Amino acid sequence: MNPTRSDFPSASAAGPRSRRHTAVTGRDGRQAPPGAPPARPATGHRILPRVMAKAMAGLAAAAGPALAAPGSAELALQGSGPYHTVHLPMALHTRAASSDFGSLRVLNARGEALPFAWRELPPPAAEESRRTVPFFKQPGVTRQPARPPAWVLDTRQLRGSLQALELRLPEGRHGAYTLALDSSTDLQHWQSVLPRLQVLWLEHQGLRLEQASLPLGGVPPGYLRLSPIEGSELPPLAAAEVTALSSVEQAPALQWSEPIAPSGCGPRHCDYPLPAQLPLAQLQVVAHEPNALAEVQLLGQEAAAPAAGPPHGLRERLRALRHKQRPPAPPGWLPLASTSVYWLRLPEGEFRSPALPFDAGVWPQLRLQTEGPITQLGQRPPSLKVAAETRSLVFLARGPAPYRLAWGGDERQAGAPVALQQLLPLRRPGEPLPADTASLSLPAAAAPAVASASSPAPVPARPAVAPGLWAVLAGGLALMGWMAWSLLRKRPPAE
Repeated sequence: MNPTRSDFPSASAAGPRSRRHTAVTGRDGRQAPPGAPPARPATGHRILPRVMAKAMAGLAAAAGPALAAPGSAELALQGSGPYHTVHLPMALHTRAASSDFGSLRVLNARGEALPFAWRELPPPAAEESRRTVPFFKQPGVTRQPARPPAWVLDTRQLRGSLQALELRLPEGRHGAYTLALDSSTDLQHWQSVLPRLQVLWLEHQGLRLEQASLPLGGVPPGYLRLSPIEGSELPPLAAAEVTALSSVEQAPALQWSEPIAPSGCGPRHCDYPLPAQLPLAQLQVVAHEPNALAEVQLLGQEAAAPAAGPPHGLRERLRALRHKQRPPAPPGWLPLASTSVYWLRLPEGEFRSPALPFDAGVWPQLRLQTEGPITQLGQRPPSLKVAAETRSLVFLARGPAPYRLAWGGDERQAGAPVALQQLLPLRRPGEPLPADTASLSLPAAAAPAVASASSPAPVPARPAVAPGLWAVLAGGLALMGWMAWSLLRKRPPAE
């Protein structure tokens, strides 16, 4: 039999409270207790704040890189040109959009971009050294396999690559000898350098003929062995001199900041704000009281602090193992270096701890953390001095003056640098760069916004926001308002 409408209870029969027999489920999927009101669906007025917050966060993140205010400064030319070298001041890092000066361009009075190239570091300089090395006589072996006696020369104190060996005989001795020359770094494994060579010292009618210089071919320092070839004797030696060639890296020029005072201190640490976009090359901790000594750890603040938790990944595990004896780094900070900081006033003079080298990383803030109280370095907190490598560029002046160096704004409008060889096609490798220079005078607003050791830290001025960015933000707010109006129109009426 097919059921009819009258076979089912009507809504009125079930009563207006029949819904109390229905399990009420909350947003987390659990059943609410009996009598609880039913959960309302997530309507527009509930999700709108979350949507607006996420949208505004996205707009702020997208607008962040564009907040670097564009600027420019006039270049004062020295010399007739047309090539000029510009040494960029440290203060320019705080104005550029990135630490690599990707937004720089050189302009003439018509606003035309001029070609420029970054000045390269000079190649390593070759340094030759000559040193008399100790030598020892190695006894021969008569049993099989037989081995004749040999001279073993110790060249470990030399640097670079070995180029030549000069032998000298005792006074009044002469003769001709056929030898073999081998090299080793551990006295166990030998490699042939010259399998057969001849040295001689001859005299006749007051004349002397010598052939005692042996080429080494750039073998690494270690040990050399001179062995006689069968049928020859081992020459008596009075001295042995080795010539080595090493390359010396020329240190780049550095620019140092004024002493930076801490922005805040705790019982065992002080925090120091650094100039924006500064690639840190060296750092000096300056104590203000003599005979101060402390073991310190330097930490760098990450741009975005990660969530707290145990270290994970190979790099984090190695860092935790290396610094296991140190206080753990707080979340958002990375250990950079550990050293001793001191200022000692001794009878023979004053001694300060040397500067620490860094790998040109960019850190918004550094933390100086001591193993004991920070007052080990004096009642007055220490200050920091930071250094960055001096960046230099060469540009070709064309068109009317004045010439300007511009930065910031849209990096797509920047004049891309060219290779130095392309900019100077007539310059031969190794020749000096043009001697004519151009000096850059930055406006006062381009000074680094860091605290000096003699004044409190100023509040850095927020760079001006471009009009286009304001238009984007206004459009985003208008879109959010339209979404709110649409959602509220569709909201069902309350029961």
